[in-house]
Amino acid sequence: AHSVSEGSPSRSQLVERDTHVSPLRRSKSIAGMSSPFLDRAYGIGCKGLDLIGDFSKPFALPVIKTEKTQKAISPKTLFDVLSGRYEGKISTFHIIDCRFPFEFSGGHIKGAKNLFTRDQIESFFL
Repeated sequence: AHSVSEGSPSRSQLVERDTHVSPLRRSKSIAGMSSPFLDRAYGIGCKGLDLIGDFSKPFALPVIKTEKTQKAISPKTLFDVLSGRYEGKISTFHIIDCRFPFEFSGGHIKGAKNLFTRDQIESFFL
């Protein structure tokens, strides 16, 4: 027989927590997508075009590939953004540092915001 300790949430509390609907949406699996979409995505990817995730437009900033094949901006591009060299392309921007607060307090980019939980990110952006 299982006993519930005084500090444990009740079943109704767990159900309420599980049914919370986040305004953020999960990305869709490509397994259920149509073949034409996948063909287009594969074709665009093979051409080496630097387009945002839905392939609708190019990135606003130059991107580089990282070790994990994700795209990122270079330190020089970040410097250029902070120096105002992209004012014609970018009207506003935020630098988000997702590290733990103790890491953030050890040093961070000037003006960066330390958002390290999902709730903080949702609260800031939504």
